[in-house]
Amino acid sequence: MKMENIVVGCDGSETATEAVETAAQLSAWSGGTVHAVAASNPRDDAEMRRRLSSMPAEYQTAFSSGAHELEILANVARTLERRGVTCHTYQRSGDPADAILSVADQVDADLIVVGSRGLARGTRRFRGSVSTKVSAHADRSYLVILGD
Repeated sequence: MKMENIVVGCDGSETATEAVETAAQLSAWSGGTVHAVAASNPRDDAEMRRRLSSMPAEYQTAFSSGAHELEILANVARTLERRGVTCHTYQRSGDPADAILSVADQVDADLIVVGSRGLARGTRRFRGSVSTKVSAHADRSYLVILGD
């Protein structure tokens, strides 16, 4: 199986970190490229804007939508590049699973790697599960890294 393009979901969680590590190992083995994706959910952005609106203006400008995701992606890129792994990063707004699937289509990924935090059934139903959605909608190979 060729592994020229590996897409990995990044959210800073333990299992996402393990997913990045797995993608890096597979990429190093195959000489491929890792495409790291992080997305901020617009619902979370709207809530943040609502909360910030009650704060003094000097504090409001300290926060920007997507800043957390950009920081995660910068850390992933630095880590992988130090290891000699080619890495491209993609920061998106919207549903994280949709973002991962979109980038996988864009780069014609050979594999998608995501972490699963092992959410309880009720939490997963309420909040959704990125790994479940990716596995249900992916039209290519995927690997889910299970959390404890």
